[in-house]
Amino acid sequence: MIKEKLLKSLKLSNVNEEIENLIDLCIEKCLKNVKLIKYVKYVDILDDHFINNNDKVFIPKEIKKPLKGCSKAVFVILSLGSKTEKHLDSEKDEYTKYLISEIYDIILDQEYEKLWCGLHASLENSYGLTPVISPGDYLLSLQKLIFDIINPNDITLNLDSYFIYPLKTITFITGIGENLVTPDFSERCKYCTSTKCKVQIKVNDKGIVVKRGEKLIDVLIDENIPINSYCGGKGTCKKCYVLVNGEKELACSIYCYEGLSVKTLSDFESIMIEGSTGKLNIKTPSNKGYGIVIDVGTTTIVTCLYSLSDGTKLKEISSHNPQYRYGLDVISRITYSLTHADGLMDMHIVIKNHLKSLINELTQDYQEELKSIVLVGNPTMISIINNIPLEGLATYPFETKVDKYIYENGKLLNLSANIKITFIYAHSSFIGSDIIAGIVSSDFHNSKDYNLLIDLGTNGELALGNKDIIYTCSCASGPAFEGANITLGTPSISGAIYQIDLDNNYKTIDNKKPIGFCGSGIIDYVSKMLDGKVLDSSGSYIKEPLKIENKYFLNQNDIRNVQLAKSAIITGIELLIKTASIDINNIKNVYLSGGFGSNINIDSCIRIGLIPKELKDKVKLIGNSAIKGAALYLLSENYQSIFDNLKPKIKTLDLVNNELFGEFFINNLKLDYKEKMS
Repeated sequence: MIKEKLLKSLKLSNVNEEIENLIDLCIEKCLKNVKLIKYVKYVDILDDHFINNNDKVFIPKEIKKPLKGCSKAVFVILSLGSKTEKHLDSEKDEYTKYLISEIYDIILDQEYEKLWCGLHASLENSYGLTPVISPGDYLLSLQKLIFDIINPNDITLNLDSYFIYPLKTITFITGIGENLVTPDFSERCKYCTSTKCKVQIKVNDKGIVVKRGEKLIDVLIDENIPINSYCGGKGTCKKCYVLVNGEKELACSIYCYEGLSVKTLSDFESIMIEGSTGKLNIKTPSNKGYGIVIDVGTTTIVTCLYSLSDGTKLKEISSHNPQYRYGLDVISRITYSLTHADGLMDMHIVIKNHLKSLINELTQDYQEELKSIVLVGNPTMISIINNIPLEGLATYPFETKVDKYIYENGKLLNLSANIKITFIYAHSSFIGSDIIAGIVSSDFHNSKDYNLLIDLGTNGELALGNKDIIYTCSCASGPAFEGANITLGTPSISGAIYQIDLDNNYKTIDNKKPIGFCGSGIIDYVSKMLDGKVLDSSGSYIKEPLKIENKYFLNQNDIRNVQLAKSAIITGIELLIKTASIDINNIKNVYLSGGFGSNINIDSCIRIGLIPKELKDKVKLIGNSAIKGAALYLLSENYQSIFDNLKPKIKTLDLVNNELFGEFFINNLKLDYKEKMS
């Protein structure tokens, strides 16, 4: 079970024998070093105090509400013991150290699950547990409260940093009370049809009837109420804050009860998207009217209105993809479509209505008729717009039904039937029409030299080639560079930290008060922590993290997510170069596309090992290459022929079954640049 969870966390479906043996050996050593330490203390609650050994301890205001209605609190410290720390400290190989750390995290998580189930099993029938109160989600000073209540002998707390020794230790508080719905067991109410369980809640002053005990996040998603749910309600992203009685709480941790009243918080509509070109330097036919190009990204949607007579861009509108409520990445949305009876239809209707709204907004100031719309996007997004089932994208051999042009008329989006809608083809289930458009806009088809396109969106797509052949691959990098699975991560919105230095100076978008880290800020932060010897190259903190405004920092799990993302990208680059049988110095240009815009620091990318050092002076930031490529298709019959002729030249590299992927990926987890790529 540990090995399966490790491979899943590393996003590896198979590894070679050497790596598998290394993993087996690491697991064996880790299990020998685990000496479980468990403290569980039940404390009575009276008014605003804990009653601990006949002493009254004031309950911090931050946790009064989560413990409302509880008669007891349970304080827990769970540790794998000091031998695990010594084991980590003794390991000199960075790759092995990373694996060991991940294995211990999995073991600790398994022990937590056992402990939680044991707590629930020990309760009387009428009692339940509140959601877990973790210091990391509230105030770190709660660590001191937990330690003061329990007073452990063999686990220590640093009061300056609130670091715990041994590091492989977790602490939490939960409450016990009558008629509470225990979170992990709420699924048993899912299929209940009893009307006795119905309660009324208010969301933004609107009354909604729901099932008692239903998760608030599920209600918000079902009601199409905007909420920052990056993980689709699974409880992993810690982003879905709402206001309850003026206090911020996570919607995924709230279970509905009679009289619940909440206000939603959503910053998704203020996303900052890098602008595209004003006028394309191509010959256009003398057509009257307008055309629209749309890049439907997993996270963001960019739409542009063009004059068909001269190719001038007249207007541009960018927005978040409203499907974020079902999860920020494509896997979450595919899963949603397969696990909910009307999941695909729900997402189809949401995106269709949103696209219609964007198109109406684009054309409201123009009287001439809209003639044509060209759409690009990854295969999942294009499938959802066309209401095409996603089963083929969920399991091997990962087949898509959008690997050819799709021609529709305006009725698809509830527009005039006279409007022609073209969906440019995907090449495979992983290489969508957005990447095809990016390849065309990067002029691969005219180049004798090899060029490299790196598209850093919610996932990572790569292309390496020239006018004769183009190798592509998709890297399971996850949305770390868009802030999704980073604790204090955020999209590129006002207040997002995008630049940092070692003197604790930072810059935010629009110079607003900081709210978290966007992608370029995440890369900069890790780079500076390495330079300041706060992080070692295995990704482990060796000093207290640098904090901005004494609040914003990346925790150890965030660093792990960055490692996984960057390793996937650099591994994809290495395998493309190996497949093309070229030297890295044969690459003439590196086109960096995606939502980073002009804020990304190339030196920081190289410092953490995201981009090879040898390519530093060849990197060109090109913004949204997909929207430019789609515009070329819209405006030029010549470019339409280029798209047609390109398809047979593209070869997709299947990283899932590549025998070298596991070895390269493990080696690239190190946070550092390579002096020379092999």
